[in-house]
Amino acid sequence: MMGRCVWWLVSVSAFVVASSAGDDSYVPWRKNKVILGSVVFHRHGDRAAQRTAPAYAAGDRQSYNAKFPIDDQEWPVDYGQLSGLGALQCRNFGSYLRDRYVGKDKLLDENYNHYETHVRSTDVDRTLVSSMAVMAGLYPGRSIAPGFDGTVLVPVHTVPYATDALMDGSASTHCPRFNRAATAALNSKTIRNAILSDSKFTSSLALLSNVTEDRLHAMQGTSLVSLVTSLRDLRLCQRAHNMTQPESVTQWDSTFEDLTTQITNAKWGSRHMGALVGGRALRAVANRFKATVAVYHREPWALEKMNEECNAKGSDSDEDGGCPRKLAVYTGHDTTIFDLRAALGVNITVPGVVPYVSHLIFELERDGKKFTVKLLAGSFLEKAKPLAGPFCGGKSTCSLENFLAYVEKTVPKDIDEACSLNIEQLSTGQSGVIETTTSSFVPQLLKTGFIIVAAIVLGAVGALLISARLRRARYNRID
Repeated sequence: MMGRCVWWLVSVSAFVVASSAGDDSYVPWRKNKVILGSVVFHRHGDRAAQRTAPAYAAGDRQSYNAKFPIDDQEWPVDYGQLSGLGALQCRNFGSYLRDRYVGKDKLLDENYNHYETHVRSTDVDRTLVSSMAVMAGLYPGRSIAPGFDGTVLVPVHTVPYATDALMDGSASTHCPRFNRAATAALNSKTIRNAILSDSKFTSSLALLSNVTEDRLHAMQGTSLVSLVTSLRDLRLCQRAHNMTQPESVTQWDSTFEDLTTQITNAKWGSRHMGALVGGRALRAVANRFKATVAVYHREPWALEKMNEECNAKGSDSDEDGGCPRKLAVYTGHDTTIFDLRAALGVNITVPGVVPYVSHLIFELERDGKKFTVKLLAGSFLEKAKPLAGPFCGGKSTCSLENFLAYVEKTVPKDIDEACSLNIEQLSTGQSGVIETTTSSFVPQLLKTGFIIVAAIVLGAVGALLISARLRRARYNRID
C-alpha cells in the first residue's frame, strides 16, 4: 500500500513538472508516435472438429458421443481443442502485431508491460491458448527465469462463458430479441429450401449424417442448420489436416460452404440487430479510445485511473474498456466476429465465411492535433487491410468524433433492456438511432404485487432451465 501511494505521488509530481516544462516524457505516448492505441478482436486458430455428430444424427438424443460416418480418422487433439497448426497461426498473427507496433518510436516497448498491453479471452480452451500463442509472437522476448528461456508469460483475463456478454453478445441468454429473430430466420422456408431443394444433395446429406431422408424433411430449420454446419465444420477441419475422403464426400464441399454463408447471413442479417449483439464490444472500443485521448491530454482523472484503478490488484479485468491501454487484444469465436461486423454495418461474411484468426483491428491515430480511427480486417489467409463501412461514413478512416458519434447513435444506452423481449418494437429512424418502445400496458401491470411475485417465481424457474440448457448446449453454439 505504501509503495502504491509513493508511486502515485511520484507520478503526479512528474506530471506537474512535465506540464510546466512542456515535456512529454511522462505521457505514455510521445508526440512523434502516430498510433496512440489499438484494439484487436480475433478468432482463435485452427482446431480439431468442434464436436461429434449432433445427438439426433445417431437416432438417440442421449448418444452425445456418436460420430458422423465420415468422421473416421484420428484427430491430433481432442474435439474442439486448438491444434498445433492453430497455435502457429496465432503466433504468426502475434508476429504481425509485433512488426506493426513494437520498436523505436512505435506503440509498444520491446518487452511486455501490463500498463501497455491487456489480453482478454472467452473461457474456452482453444481461445485461451490462442491468446497465449498470439502473445508468444508479440513478445518472443527474453528469459524471465531459469527454465523459461525465450518465454514471456502474459496474463490472459477471462470471465465465465455463460456470463460473457461482451464477447458472446448474440447468445440467447444475452440477447433474447436477437435469438428470436435468428430462430425465425433459420426456420424460414428460404433456408429449408436452400438445404433440401436439391434431391441429390439431400440423399447425400442423409448418407453423410446417418439421418434418413424422411427425418431430414421432418426436421425444423434450426436442426437442419445444426446438421449442415456441423458437417461443414467437420469437412473444413479434415481438409486443413489433410484427411482424405472419397469424391462422394468432397463433391459437396462447395455446397456446404455456400449453405453456411447463406445461413450465417440470414442469422445475423436481421435489421437493426447488429448494434445489440456487437454493441457491447463496439462501445468498449469507444470507451478505450476516449480514455486514451484523455491521457494524451493529461486529464488528471485519466492519469489517476491509469495509475490506480486500472492496475489495482483484482481490478484490472477492464470489461468496459475504460482503461487507456496501448494495446487490447480480445480472443473469441466466429460469433464474436459476426457480432462485431454486424454492429459495424459491414458484410457479415468474407470468403471462407470467417477463416481462422479472422480479426478486426481498430487503431487510434494522431494527425497533428486531430485524432482519427482506422479499421483493418484480415485472417490467417491474408494480412489486415482497410475495411470501409458506415461506422466511418463509408470509409475505413474517419475522425474520432465521427466514430464516437456512430457508436452513440447506433448502440443503445442499455443493451440488456433493448435485447429484452419486453420491448415491443425495435426500429431505426432517419438518424440511424435505435429506438425502443414498451407496450403501454406493461408498466401498469408491473405495478401490481401479483405480477411482481409471479415474475420472481418465473424468473427463478427460468434461470434453472436456462442453466441446464447452457450445460447441454454450450458447445453446440461456440465455434
